[in-house]
Amino acid sequence: MRVKSIFWSMLSIGVIVFQFFSCKNHADINVEEEKGKILELHHLERQYHLNKMAEELVGLQTDDFTSISAGEIYKPTRTEGIAMFSDYFSAVDFESWDDITEPVIKFSDDFTVAYVTVKKNVVIRFKDGNGKDTTESTEFAWVSIYKKVNNLWKMDLIASTNKARSS
Repeated sequence: MRVKSIFWSMLSIGVIVFQFFSCKNHADINVEEEKGKILELHHLERQYHLNKMAEELVGLQTDDFTSISAGEIYKPTRTEGIAMFSDYFSAVDFESWDDITEPVIKFSDDFTVAYVTVKKNVVIRFKDGNGKDTTESTEFAWVSIYKKVNNLWKMDLIASTNKARSS
C-alpha cells in the first residue's frame, strides 16, 4: 500500500512540475514590441501592393494561408498566390492603399496568434472593357490573422468585406 501512495505522490508532483514548466511566462513578452512587428507586416503589405511586389507579398503568408472574400474561401498555394497577385498588379495602378482607421491589434493569451482589424480605402486605376481609363475607390473592412511560425509572425488568414464606389 505504501508503494501506491509513493507512486501517486510522485505522479502528482510530476504533474505539478510539468504544468509549471509548460506554462510560458508572458511577463517576458514585450506587447508593444510584438505590436510593432505586426504593424511592420501591415505596412509591408501596403508597400508590396503599391510597388506591385507579388512574390514578396505572398512571402508574408503561412504555407496554409486562407483568404475569405466576395463570399468565397480560397487556399491558394504559393505559386497560385504569386500568379494571382501578379495578374492583378499588372491590370491596375494604385492611387492609394490607405488605412481609414487605426489598426486594432489583439493577441491570443499565449501570444502565438494575433489579429488586426482595420478599415481601408483602396483607389485603383485600370482600363475598362472598352479601353477607357477608369478609377475605382473601394472601402474595405477586414481582419488579418497572424500566426507565429519559427518565432516570426506570418499572415495566416485575411477576411474582408467591401463597399465599392466608382468615380
